Amino acid sequence: MQNWRFNTDVIPNALRSDAWTEILADLMLKFSPKGKTEAKLSSNGWKCVSTLQSIYAEIHATPQVITPDSGLIRHYLNQGGQAVLVVQLRAGSGYIRTAAEASQFDTNHVLIIDPTQNWQLEFLSDFHATFICLKGVSLLLRLLRSIPEGHTLIQRGSGTANAIFALLDSISGSLGDIQPEDLSQIEVALESLLLSTLAQHKGPQVEALNNAKRSSSTQLSQLKRVCKTIELNLSEPEFSLQQLTEAEKISSRYVQKLFLTIGTTFTQYLKKRRLERCRIDLGDPALAHLTILEICDRWGFTDAANFSRAFSQEYNVTPREWRAAPKPQSNAYRGSPAFLKLEDQEDMEWDALAEFHSEGAIGTTLRLASTKQKRQQKKNHHHLAATRKTIHWGYFCKSLKPILTVNSGDFLTIETITQHAYDDHALMIKGDPDAEDIFRWDHDGKAINRRGAGPIDGSVYGRGPGEGFGVHICTGPIMIRDAQPDDILEVRILDVAFRPSQAVPGKAYGSNAATWWGYHYRDLITAPKQREVITIYEIEETGFEKFARALYSFRWTPQVDPSGVRHELIDYPGIPVDHSTIEKKRDVLKGVRIPVRPHFGVMAVAPNFEGNVDSVPPGSFGGNIDNWRAAPGSSVFLPVQVAGGLFSVGDPHASQGDSEICGTAIECSLTGEFQLVLHKKGSSSQFQDLDFPFIETRDEWVILGFSYPNYLAELGATAQSEVYKKSTLDLAMRDAFRKTRKFLMVAKGLTEDEAVSLMSVAIDFGLTQIVNGNIGIHAIVRKSLFAERDASA
Repeated sequence: MQNWRFNTDVIPNALRSDAWTEILADLMLKFSPKGKTEAKLSSNGWKCVSTLQSIYAEIHATPQVITPDSGLIRHYLNQGGQAVLVVQLRAGSGYIRTAAEASQFDTNHVLIIDPTQNWQLEFLSDFHATFICLKGVSLLLRLLRSIPEGHTLIQRGSGTANAIFALLDSISGSLGDIQPEDLSQIEVALESLLLSTLAQHKGPQVEALNNAKRSSSTQLSQLKRVCKTIELNLSEPEFSLQQLTEAEKISSRYVQKLFLTIGTTFTQYLKKRRLERCRIDLGDPALAHLTILEICDRWGFTDAANFSRAFSQEYNVTPREWRAAPKPQSNAYRGSPAFLKLEDQEDMEWDALAEFHSEGAIGTTLRLASTKQKRQQKKNHHHLAATRKTIHWGYFCKSLKPILTVNSGDFLTIETITQHAYDDHALMIKGDPDAEDIFRWDHDGKAINRRGAGPIDGSVYGRGPGEGFGVHICTGPIMIRDAQPDDILEVRILDVAFRPSQAVPGKAYGSNAATWWGYHYRDLITAPKQREVITIYEIEETGFEKFARALYSFRWTPQVDPSGVRHELIDYPGIPVDHSTIEKKRDVLKGVRIPVRPHFGVMAVAPNFEGNVDSVPPGSFGGNIDNWRAAPGSSVFLPVQVAGGLFSVGDPHASQGDSEICGTAIECSLTGEFQLVLHKKGSSSQFQDLDFPFIETRDEWVILGFSYPNYLAELGATAQSEVYKKSTLDLAMRDAFRKTRKFLMVAKGLTEDEAVSLMSVAIDFGLTQIVNGNIGIHAIVRKSLFAERDASA
């Protein structure tokens, strides 16, 4: 089963109860409605099954009572199953009732419960909850059964509890698009956190499993430490009870006593945990290149035959059969997020993706339609592939013909291609027809002649050869109906996915170029000085975590392009790199993992300027902002300058630090999910005088300052050259200060004195980028500063 969107509202009333019963059956649950009839029964959400067969469900439903389905429970137990139910209530309220007591259950609780016990969840109102039925969690179940009530309510507050809430929040927010194979890695983290919490449980009379003996909270705390040490040594084949006792400074007899409290032994627990890690890895498509022998070896099994027997006894299936068994598979769509199955668009609920953006955004927001007025997916969703006909390379221009026209509120899937892909043609271009077509350059010419870099003789523009009009490949422009100057275009970034490599399935790659325009270039201390270095990164996704590793690097050597021009430096975008002329350095940044934060460096409306505008310096129209906070869950606000807006997006990044100090980020092709919302002039006082690009995240407002906020008007006819010469940090800081002061006075109603004081004591200013010609500094205004003020407004 893949991620499945369900909605009983589209089912006739007479069949809704059966449909809802079927959905709950996977969780081994059943329901009874609250109220006089079932006519008002309504439920919708997402359901997903992990590769370990655990069930995840995100549910919005009407009031009802949910209980265990005893028949399904008996069948599961007869097959040797062991499960724990985790429930987080995200909206609404209710009670968890057992034979002994009733406890209030609300949004400050996470419920962990044994599904085989006699209990009921009573929801008093419409509710939103995350249900997770974790399978094969024997140790967790044993600890849970040591609690007389058979359940526990975790409350926010402690470090571990907060981590559980954060992880469940993340699952809830992404269940519609998260892949089943990713959930297996999330389960490892969730189970570990729940074990830690239950081990610290201090409820009345914690009942041990070893013949009714009592286990103190001290013993459980020690057991927790012991289990943690074991987890850290699972891959060590020689790890023994003696090593454990030496590490924990306790006797072997006491260790065995601790494990007896949960009905097992040290040896059994160690083997069980190793088998479970092997089972996860065998079901992980990302590890398909590893043999079964390599997987069992990496988790401490030195005898393949012994491993196979143990695995078969534990799971009633051989390792080879488990690996070969059909698993929930994601759809692979080149350049598109894996969750988006275009032929099933009618089943997608795009309003849910935009829900965050409809609340809390400054000024007027696009309100969600009611259930009966849901937009038809084919009418308001557009897929824009990156092709030779849909991109413009290195410049913006109000005269460009729009390639797509949309309405305010429409959703778009937009593919973007990095201009650095030719740094490794085999990994980032080869086998990708659209990328191959965009980058085509042979003796007969280029697919895209201008490439945004202008003529080789660029002196007429006050620039050097090849410096021309910029470097970025931008997808667009897109016209927004009814958009006029002084309106505000809100670009809601709903999701971002990596464009997969065609050479290495399941991987994506990016390039970081330490170049002549980097801040470091004239301050190198090792020879050869003033060198340019390319580092190729591999993007890895291991379930819940995504990160980049350096694959190799090389120093730039003079390259002769297909037209015969020799490039001593990286002075022209898309130069084909001949890998026979470079020396690759392996083991670069060995042992270093870079957490990815994918975003789009360039988001722009067309500037109100005659002719082409360099894509490198950002300005009042947006452009090359290069702020990594313009990421999923955020909105970018752009003042419209010309009729139709003409929105373009490009310069995709896997990750970037504030400053982009060496000249580039990890330049990596991405596909984004967007919603474009037009705010008409005068529609809200909150947008009054908003004449600069602006980012809103869930928790912050990010004000963007530049050395020359409107450099095309400020610097005259040669502005596109002068901005590179005159940009300074001081000017950028001054602009950021002034814009932040204006924001606080206009949007939040502060006096100037209040704004100045607040900026000094509570607002963080940071360097966005120092390499884009027009230096950027941003101010981060935390929304929490105004929580009390806004609540009383």
